[in-house]
Amino acid sequence: AMEESLLLTQFSVDRAAEAIFWFAQDGRIQYANQRASELYGYDSAELLSMTVFDLDPDLSRETWRGGWDSKSEERVALLARPRRKDGERFFAEVTAGYLRHGDRDQCFSFVRDVTDRRKAEEALSASEHRFRQMFESMSSGVSVYRAVDGGADFVIAEFNPAAERITSTLREDVVGLSVCKAFPGVKALGL
Repeated sequence: AMEESLLLTQFSVDRAAEAIFWFAQDGRIQYANQRASELYGYDSAELLSMTVFDLDPDLSRETWRGGWDSKSEERVALLARPRRKDGERFFAEVTAGYLRHGDRDQCFSFVRDVTDRRKAEEALSASEHRFRQMFESMSSGVSVYRAVDGGADFVIAEFNPAAERITSTLREDVVGLSVCKAFPGVKALGL
């Protein structure tokens, strides 16, 4: 039963959806699963002849040693920019931990390619920045409301500089307030 359990565990690790590495204290790769080969573009034999420094050009030996010196049983998560065999860099979430095995320590790492998510976050951030610039510089007064109480009332969520000039009201005085409280005359306008 123990042998079968170990066989199933090894099978699962070999075919996991994330890249899995085991590193020696000097940074040498001791194990890399199939996903690691696919993600980095190296075959298994190539990976086993490499070090963590070959995969991540931003990782210094000092930083690596510092991680070993301060290792604990807690997992560490970080964002990295490793390099594939073809030289392409990608964004990766790396979760690493340390394990004492017999008389030696090992680092195990799980690597997830998050390039698409990172690019989407950057595009969203750029879009939000463009929107904010447009909102702040337009000559028309704009107030953005958020419905509350099922639409029975509205709260001011945004108020641009033009709206401040037109209404002689400061943004910080109205954002977060009920529209009716900030501008009692809006009910007469049919809001």
